[in-house]
Amino acid sequence: MKNILTNKWFKFSLVLIIYLLWAYWVGSWWLLILVPVIFDIYITKKVHWAFWKKKGVEKQTKTVEWIDALIFAVVAATLIRMFFFEAYTIPTSSMEKSMLVGDYLFVSKVAYGPKLPNTPLAVPFTHHTLPFTQKTKAYSEAIQWPYKRIAGTTEIKRNDIIVFNFPAGDTLIVGSENPDYYSQIRTNARIFQAQDPGLSREQAEKLVREKMWERFEITTRSFRRKQSKSNRTPKNSRKTKIPNQLVNFNITPPPTGANIGANPFTAEIIANAFANSLPP
Repeated sequence: MKNILTNKWFKFSLVLIIYLLWAYWVGSWWLLILVPVIFDIYITKKVHWAFWKKKGVEKQTKTVEWIDALIFAVVAATLIRMFFFEAYTIPTSSMEKSMLVGDYLFVSKVAYGPKLPNTPLAVPFTHHTLPFTQKTKAYSEAIQWPYKRIAGTTEIKRNDIIVFNFPAGDTLIVGSENPDYYSQIRTNARIFQAQDPGLSREQAEKLVREKMWERFEITTRSFRRKQSKSNRTPKNSRKTKIPNQLVNFNITPPPTGANIGANPFTAEIIANAFANSLPP
């Protein structure tokens, strides 16, 4: 039995089966490109893939052993976090009868099916912003993959507690992320309309949006990097079906030549500033 477990062909076969099942689950046969790499690692050993180790040396130094353990931990933790489960904190008070703001919880991604990363080039163990920074993105948008969710073990049922990406989290104001960008536009648009009843809602929102992009620093996030939010699915709700159609959102781009280098702000400050900037 020991000889079988240590046999290189047995190891290769076992790893290959697991890898092929994972490729089938992900639904991308492009992953088969890496099969020759697995074959070389276990069978031919022509390429020295573990370049941080000295080739042909049984006993490695302590530094190399630590590097080896660290690389394994980062890769394993990233795959587990991406495909199986992830730790979250409760950001809002919408579920205070069940969970409090700041509570920690582990969320299963296998239940409804994990999402493949839209921006695969990212710093491990981060979400959207680098630690100790307000606006530095923890990911690169040089490579962007389309949205895709792979198969899960069950379907979403009513009254389930779920974690999802906050829909309005694609655009945010640096230093004033809460309330969200769109809520601040609507709030300040109402102030503009109160000052000038002749303004329509569309005109007021356009004016607020232009002033925001002119005075303050605004950034965007990819779909998967939006702020996460937890809530319970409705107990009773109507189902809306839109067969063979796309839902289009009327999103106005930022004004041409907008200055994005201003200081952060709070909603109260910007509301007062906008109200005071209107003609009497």
